[in-house]
Amino acid sequence: MIPEVSWSTAERVASAVSGRTPHEGSYHYRSLESDFAASTAHAEEMVCAYTRMSSGGHTARSEVLDRPAWISANVESFDRLFRSLPDSSKGSGQGIADASGGKVPMIRHVLGAEVGAVLGWMSKRVLGQYDLLVGVASPEADKELTQPAAGGVIYYVGPNVVSLEKRHGFPPRQFRLWIALHEVTHWLQFSNAPWLVDHLMSLIGKGLAFLSPDPEQLATAARRIAGEVWARKGAIGGDLGIMGLIADPDQLVVMKEIQGIMSLLEGHGNFVMNRVGSDLVSDAPEFDAVLRARRNAPPPVSKFVQRALGFDVKMRQYEQGQAFVETLERVGGPELFARVWDCPENLPSLEEVQEPLRWVTRIEASG
Repeated sequence: MIPEVSWSTAERVASAVSGRTPHEGSYHYRSLESDFAASTAHAEEMVCAYTRMSSGGHTARSEVLDRPAWISANVESFDRLFRSLPDSSKGSGQGIADASGGKVPMIRHVLGAEVGAVLGWMSKRVLGQYDLLVGVASPEADKELTQPAAGGVIYYVGPNVVSLEKRHGFPPRQFRLWIALHEVTHWLQFSNAPWLVDHLMSLIGKGLAFLSPDPEQLATAARRIAGEVWARKGAIGGDLGIMGLIADPDQLVVMKEIQGIMSLLEGHGNFVMNRVGSDLVSDAPEFDAVLRARRNAPPPVSKFVQRALGFDVKMRQYEQGQAFVETLERVGGPELFARVWDCPENLPSLEEVQEPLRWVTRIEASG
């Protein structure tokens, strides 16, 4: 049973963790809206031309957000996703009194605080994000929740972009175009393969069952987490972070399938960003080196969070995803890689991402 989440708690906690929004009054900050609008349009033209993928008649939309607005947008998307799950999969926990004197399940606040802490931490680091659920119809409108309206929206988190530009002396317009190339590639992936939205949302719905508030299961996971923190070896919970310590075997299978898809999407985003950016963005190698160093040498608190959430492993999987794309294009050209977007059956498993020739053999055998 999947418990409901207190999204108001999540947003309050995330806002507290995110801290103040820097650089809002600077010239560079005021130029974000116009620069990203132009960069997104330019990136759309160049990525479409390079990949030959179809936008489905949509045009990439972008918004520049501060940290609180980014948090609110993600809370809203999570809420819509959870409300789309079947009622039979949702449960509740013991209640506590809320401000109105009613009873609200305790687990909703616990989960809200956990989600909020993660969102707050991420709000200080994320530069861009493609949100495919923005503008979708609500269940109350009697429409499919996962049908994207106008292709979703790309967010750019302005304070984080400007902070990196100032700290490392990045040319703003080059850096912003470089970020846009990656995010526009994500927009194009879902626009080109409309079935991908429903397929991914279905898997995420199954994977969310790891939130089951079984006290015995959570107590066992807490002991294992404490042991791994004490040992300080690798990512907590292995490839899936803390979720890997809570999920049951069936859910682990689903979560590995999601990991395979995310490795493909992120790896393809990096591949296209580097190929297209090599001609458009002269400082791209420097940008890439700085962001790699930022991921590999975070402050102690961030390093612990990354271990807990399995971010270190995810970064390696994204690198494997890029190698997967490179291998397919080397073996069979863009035409071979394009087959991943034909249907759900053509998506690579996590093992195939790690060993691309296994995917090639399977697809060639299927005709």
